Amino acid sequence: MPLLKTIHPEFDGLGISSMNSEIGIVSGRPYGGIGILWKKSISEACTIQRYDSRLLGLNICTSEGKFCIINVYLPFQCYDNYENYCNYLGNISAIITECDTSNIVIAGDYNAALNTPFEDELLAMCDKSHLVISDIKWFGCVSDTCTYFSASHNTTSWLDHIICSHNAHTMITDMHVHPLPPSSDHHPLGLTLSINTVKGQPAVNTQKNDDDQPLFNWHKAQESDLDRYRSQTNIIMLSLVCAHVRI
Repeated sequence: MPLLKTIHPEFDGLGISSMNSEIGIVSGRPYGGIGILWKKSISEACTIQRYDSRLLGLNICTSEGKFCIINVYLPFQCYDNYENYCNYLGNISAIITECDTSNIVIAGDYNAALNTPFEDELLAMCDKSHLVISDIKWFGCVSDTCTYFSASHNTTSWLDHIICSHNAHTMITDMHVHPLPPSSDHHPLGLTLSINTVKGQPAVNTQKNDDDQPLFNWHKAQESDLDRYRSQTNIIMLSLVCAHVRI
């Protein structure tokens, strides 16, 4: 994992292995692990959030506000791991609830193939937490997209996903599946987001109203600003609990 910092001179990084290194020498194919790389030029704006060996976060301060990126590696989909898998989905949901930003991307190996009980649980968690499985939205659930190749069974499946908050989903400009690397059985899943990293002229007046609240100049807002406003408003409205009175 320390080798992540040596991949490129302009990048820094952190990685965590899911393997238990305390048991001594292990044999066979190494498995598991999470890692995040970021440019050294933005290091002052970045903070790492370690959750455990399967969840690793990076918070980035941008002109759009804080952006939270979480790398995940969830348990392999089998009956014995079902309860543990659901527990991790609960952990992710709790992280989202406590997160102080609406700009969230949670990406990695979810080990949730389409049309399986694990995918059903993943969909339920996303629905409850108001998240979007962006790669399925982008490519379509009936596409031939695959991110995993099993050499032993000569089969493919779609195990890796990019899940976003509604606000982050509106920032997506491109998504693609890279060719299979020689040293892995997973295809890298790439994502491009449109984020303003340099502060420009704000769409906010310096004058305040009677309630000491900022006044927004909507005529300065771009369409991307309006999309993010709609998305954030939807998230807030969905979280409201209305009392129903029987008449």
